[in-house]
Amino acid sequence: MKLVTFGDEMRVGILEGDEIAVLDVPIMREYFERGGADETGERMSLAETRLRTPIIPKKLLHTAGNFREHEEESKQVGWSHEIAPWIVFFQNVDAIVGPDEPVVYPEHLTEELDYELELAVVIKKAGKWFS
Repeated sequence: MKLVTFGDEMRVGILEGDEIAVLDVPIMREYFERGGADETGERMSLAETRLRTPIIPKKLLHTAGNFREHEEESKQVGWSHEIAPWIVFFQNVDAIVGPDEPVVYPEHLTEELDYELELAVVIKKAGKWFS
């Protein structure tokens, strides 16, 4: 099952091929808090809407030097400030974007834009030798 948030209204649904089955839940977080949601019976064409950020977290806490390779890479790009691995910060959750959405940042404040990639995989059944 592929859960999605879509459209300007940030509706929640299940992606089934090229259609979305709309769910009776206002936001994705509530879907998980309830342990699921019923389908409304409404279906949307994927081509006629756009996918949005799947879920907006309440808070994100990061460390600047999570990965040694990323810390080393930052030393080679000539940034004005080196990434210190001990720095801890909150990420602005409003900055999270969905697929095909532009990354918007205040260009007058910085020319040093870093990247992040977060990936979650949820496997429903037990197994072994996953890679």
